[in-house]
Amino acid sequence: TRKIIGFLSIREAVVSSVYMNEVLNLSPLDQRRWSPQYISGVALTGANCAVTISLGQMVNGMVEALSIVLLFTGVTFVNPSVTISTIFYFSFLAYFSTKFLGRKIRIAGQETYRIGISSTELIQNSVSTAREIHTSDAQKRISTIFSDQRFASYKATRSKAFIGLIPKFIFEVALVVGAIFICAAQVYFYDAHKAITGMVVFLALTSRLVPSLLKIQNALLELRAATSPTLNFLEELNKVKRLNLQNHNALNKAESRIPATQNHN
Repeated sequence: TRKIIGFLSIREAVVSSVYMNEVLNLSPLDQRRWSPQYISGVALTGANCAVTISLGQMVNGMVEALSIVLLFTGVTFVNPSVTISTIFYFSFLAYFSTKFLGRKIRIAGQETYRIGISSTELIQNSVSTAREIHTSDAQKRISTIFSDQRFASYKATRSKAFIGLIPKFIFEVALVVGAIFICAAQVYFYDAHKAITGMVVFLALTSRLVPSLLKIQNALLELRAATSPTLNFLEELNKVKRLNLQNHNALNKAESRIPATQNHN
């Protein structure tokens, strides 16, 4: 984990630096397309979401998925019926709970990202235009706007935190319900020895499966929350590159039209 986070952090720094280099190479007129706060949000938060958060969570999910595959490959030879039914049961729950919660956490992530940039922009503009604000007696209005933004950010942060806790309770309830059904099925179809074996296999599997599924689900939810800043970041980076390319082509065309003697002078 230390190696992976270190590797991704270095890439994040590189990508962020490349973005700022592209922005700085734009003409002053093109740079005014975005506020300094927006450029800062894309270069810092956007790069973090695009690289460290997204790819880091993806790697964590892949590692946990591999551990589940290895575990179930071995345990299947002990009790195939319990193993296969357990993996399908919890995978079904994980899929639908992620699908249900993904949209909510994505909206909360978009709101947190947007409000963070807006609040930073409001603070810097308020400091830089303090004289005008006092002259127009706009302190109360700006204070109200900032307060509304902070309360909106609080609600989005609360939603993200609460949504992250829901899968834990879903799997805990599913564990109890599944244990009851597995126990009843084993007692009904098999003798006491096989029933006890099936219960032991189920409890051993779920003790390792549930934490891994929770990590995978949290990784997927984090990816959903980081989707909007990541896409915004990539869109902004591509837009900057296209502008640079257009400006470069326009400059080359303009230079090609200049007579050779005038260009030499």
